[in-house]
Amino acid sequence: MESAVPREILRRGLGIPQENLAVVLSLGGEGIGRTLPFIETFARDVKGASLIVLTGHNTELLSKIENRITSRSVIAMGYQEDISGIIAAADVMAGKCGTGYAAMAIATEIPLIVTHLGAPNERGNMRHCVENGHGWYCPRPRRFAERVTMLVRDRAGCRETSGRAEAADRRPGAETIAAAIVDCLA
Repeated sequence: MESAVPREILRRGLGIPQENLAVVLSLGGEGIGRTLPFIETFARDVKGASLIVLTGHNTELLSKIENRITSRSVIAMGYQEDISGIIAAADVMAGKCGTGYAAMAIATEIPLIVTHLGAPNERGNMRHCVENGHGWYCPRPRRFAERVTMLVRDRAGCRETSGRAEAADRRPGAETIAAAIVDCLA
C-alpha cells in the first residue's frame, strides 16, 4: 500500500508535525468499541506523537471527540473510503484487529497495537500479530499510552517489527492451499 505522494506531504496534509510519531487508531468501518478512554489517555499522557482517529461511520463518536478532546495531538476523522494515504503517513497502527486491518499492518510492515477485539476471529488475528512480532496487545488505555510512549522514545522499536513482514509468506492464499494439497497428494 504505497502512496505516490511523499510521506512528508501526507503527514503535513493530516496536520502531523514531522518530528511526531504518527499513530492511526481505527475501530473498523462502524467505529465500534470503548474508544474515548484510549483517546483521552493518549491526549493527556503521550508527548511527541499524533493520534489520527478513524471513527468510521460512527458520527456520534466523531462528535464526542471533536467536543471533548482539545489536544492538538488528536486528529479525528469520520469514514474514509480510501485510507491508503493515512496509513502511508503512519509509523504505528492501532485499534481493532479485524482481518483486513491486521493484514494491512503486516503487509505495510507497520507495527500494530491491538486495543480491541471484536468478532471471534480477531483473537486469532491478535495472537498471530503478537506471537510473530508484528505488534502488541494493549487492551487498557494506560498500557496503550505506555506502549506509544515507549515507541516515541525508541523509534527503532517500530522498525524492529517492520522487518518481520519480509519473512511472511507472500503467496496468494489460493496458491498456498493448492501447494498444501499437492504436497499431501505426493
